[in-house]
Order: sequence, then structure tokens, then C-alpha cells
Amino acid sequence: MIVTDIDGHVHTSLCRHASGTMEQYVETAIDKGLAGIVFLEHLECGIDYFERTWLTDDDFVIYRREAERLKEKYAGRIEVLCGIEVGYNPKAVD
Repeated sequence: MIVTDIDGHVHTSLCRHASGTMEQYVETAIDKGLAGIVFLEHLECGIDYFERTWLTDDDFVIYRREAERLKEKYAGRIEVLCGIEVGYNPKAVD
């Protein structure tokens, strides 16, 4: 089954390659008639790029708190979920 009324891969400005607030994304998704939105942010384990695109521990606290707030605020209008997109280098991590 292909689900077409959910955007399942939305980054936020916390990862530095998206812009706008999480709430703006939720409101746009509602305006477009989506049933759900899934925020995904980067967690990198043993990977170090020239430019950081992953969240720090403090960023994850902000990210999770905002996702929970939006989930409650927009309950009944859209499903708001959040998760992580993991990069892993087994040679660099114990």
C-alpha cells in the first residue's frame, strides 16, 4: 500500500539544511490536506562531515519538546510524529 497523504521525511532548521519552524511545516501540511507529517532529524554516530547537519544533545531536547507540543496543539487535525535518521560508522564507534 502506498500512502500519499503523509509527508514522512521532514527536516527542521535544527539540522541546518531546512528553514522555517516546525509549526510552519505543520500548518502548511494541514493547508495541503495532509493527514500526517513525520519530522526526521539526523543523529550521526562516528561520522564527522565538514559541515554539521546533525543535532546535538541539546538540539534533540528542543526538537522532541516542540514535536510533542505540536502533536498536542494540532491533535484531531493532523498526526504529528518525530523520529531520527541515523548515520553510523562501525569503525569509529565502540
